[in-house]
Amino acid sequence: MVRVRATRTLENALRRWGFYRIAGCDEVGRGCLAGPVVAGAVVLDPNSHIPGLADSKTLSAARREVLYGKIIAKASAWAMWV
Repeated sequence: MVRVRATRTLENALRRWGFYRIAGCDEVGRGCLAGPVVAGAVVLDPNSHIPGLADSKTLSAARREVLYGKIIAKASAWAMWV
């Protein structure tokens, strides 16, 4: 899989408009007709870089586990819905 660098274009525009806390969110699953859905959201400090953070589909399960701890530790806020 080709790794694409995040441009953060929308996030940067929102910060120029005065927003500081911006939540990133995503979901996984097949929906209520085909199975469960899990959704999550996280607010990260733009000045606190987490090395190796990338699209979860490009990371191994072991790397995702390591990053999970770092994300939770550095997040301003986070939530998960099952």
